[in-house]
Amino acid sequence: MHNNRKYIVLVILFIVAFLLCLTVSSTKSNRKLTFVESVVKDSTLFIGRVVYAPFGFVKDKINDFRELINVKKKYNKIKKDKDKIEVYKQEIKTLKQEINDLKELNGIDEVLSLYNYKNATVIARNYNTWYNSLTIDKGSKNGLKIGNAVTYNGILIGKISKLSNFTAEVQLLSADTLNNNISVELIIDDKEVYGILTRYDSKDKVYIVEGITDDVKIEVGTKVITSGLTDSFKKGIIIGEVDDLSTDSFDLTRILKVKPATNFDDINYVSVIIGEK
Repeated sequence: MHNNRKYIVLVILFIVAFLLCLTVSSTKSNRKLTFVESVVKDSTLFIGRVVYAPFGFVKDKINDFRELINVKKKYNKIKKDKDKIEVYKQEIKTLKQEINDLKELNGIDEVLSLYNYKNATVIARNYNTWYNSLTIDKGSKNGLKIGNAVTYNGILIGKISKLSNFTAEVQLLSADTLNNNISVELIIDDKEVYGILTRYDSKDKVYIVEGITDDVKIEVGTKVITSGLTDSFKKGIIIGEVDDLSTDSFDLTRILKVKPATNFDDINYVSVIIGEK
């Protein structure tokens, strides 16, 4: 009850002050105020400040509270982001260890994730030379060079053979004739077995790998990768797997038929390896 009386008194004072303000403002602005009018005006302003003070205080506190809530939200977001970063760091550390373990297990010194590459779109492919070449929408202005390896889903499909500022021609490994042979490596336990990819057999749709003299057991399904020894291709890029094997006419070296790890009929996007990270 006591509080209600307080509020009633404050409201009455506010109304009186408001009416006094109207009275004072209605007087002529060029007339000098009398002593009584000056006292009334000053009193009115004082009463107005007193009446408004609690409302201003509450308003400031509400603004402070809202700011505190915003700060807390920002803090919580930063904390969540920090936690995510720690999780990502751990995942990266784990993935790096897995990569190193796989490299050691398979005898691979380099993997595609260690390279810088440019993604490109296939913009032209001639029906008459479908398995020989294709054109992509990246060129010398994008950092490409003649001889850069070209991959599709991490699998070697060819190399840059011609170049303009904004386009490039890719000679496919399935071409009738390759400009040069490709040094390859077979992944057989901890032994390094090398051969030469000499051509593509369009009839059986396999690569022909020759020059293997190592007396080691080679099974169908053995993975074949680039060796990085005698050409511009980095080591460790996937080519395919052994599909069949035989020996030459002198029974001295083995000849492998390697099934490509990709389908040359359906290539829309490629990645061009332009250097190591």
